Amino acid sequence: MKKKKKFFTFPILNLKQILIRITTVVLFFCAVIAPLLIMSHSMSADLVEILVHAGSNKRYTPEKINIAKAVLSFSVPSLTFSDPAPAVKNVVLSSPPPEKPTPTPPAENTAQSITYKSAEEKGYKSVDGIYINNQTKKSFDILSLLNKELDLSLSSSPSVLIIHTHTTESYTPSEKYNYTPTETDRTTDLSFNMASVGEVIADYLNEQGINALHDKTINDYPSYSQSYSKSLKLVKSYMEKYPSIKIVIDVHRDAIVTKSGTKMRPLAATEPPCAQVMLVVGTNDSGLDHSAWQTNLSFALKLQHEMNSLHPSLARPINLRRERFNQHLAPYAFILEVGTNGNTLDEAKEGARLFAQSLVSLLKN
Repeated sequence: MKKKKKFFTFPILNLKQILIRITTVVLFFCAVIAPLLIMSHSMSADLVEILVHAGSNKRYTPEKINIAKAVLSFSVPSLTFSDPAPAVKNVVLSSPPPEKPTPTPPAENTAQSITYKSAEEKGYKSVDGIYINNQTKKSFDILSLLNKELDLSLSSSPSVLIIHTHTTESYTPSEKYNYTPTETDRTTDLSFNMASVGEVIADYLNEQGINALHDKTINDYPSYSQSYSKSLKLVKSYMEKYPSIKIVIDVHRDAIVTKSGTKMRPLAATEPPCAQVMLVVGTNDSGLDHSAWQTNLSFALKLQHEMNSLHPSLARPINLRRERFNQHLAPYAFILEVGTNGNTLDEAKEGARLFAQSLVSLLKN
């Protein structure tokens, strides 16, 4: 007896089973698919692009990214993408750098303008229009020191070092140089503190063929009391590396304030007016070793004479002090005070430029 061939047949579903299956599909759509579609419609094109970019930085190829775009565009027709597809190399999402706070407009400069005239100073030692404010117990002969022979020959190697023991000292904000002080009349911003003034001097010296080094290390922040200890190590390191250095200039700015709180603004009678400058020379009067202080003073006297000849009224009287200010480290070392906190930075830069002219003239002649 031959067996009947069996054919594949679809199961016969009754109406109840069909309804159950349809209900299951509808419930699955409502529970899973519908929320996803709703969420995808609420997603902005920018957010989707961010997700795509994030994927491109990991394991997704450009082909997969384009497929993802196609699927998203199909499910959310409102989405648009820029063409061509974004490159996957060097794509880094990061927060933008914080913007520097915009300084408030500078207030009117209420500092009292004054031109310090050496001839009006009483009680100062003077010779040939050169005045010295001697704050020590030292006695000396200005004329003999002025005429003392000094070796001012310079090589092509670094000959001048410019530093800033009080780097953060700054000036009254102006329209041209407006800034927000870190603290009163001080800032760590090298564009507005003493480093910017030292840069003027260094640039001029190098332009004139005098090899000058300029160190912009901030020595007085965060510790002001350790500033001279820091600059001592700094100068020593330069002198060891460049024995050819003969002149070390420590550029500062002064601060002159009256009892009533008014800032003084020393201006030279130049056009345009610029900040007056002052040479400060240290001694061994405090007990620290500095046997060659008179050589430093001799150099300062010659430099003062040159400034008086080229730019009368630029220089205030030389200030001779008991402290040595690290000036024992180089043959010719001094502090240069460029203006005061009552001056503006543009006035200080111009004063520094005229000082640099005088220094070059002395060294070359």
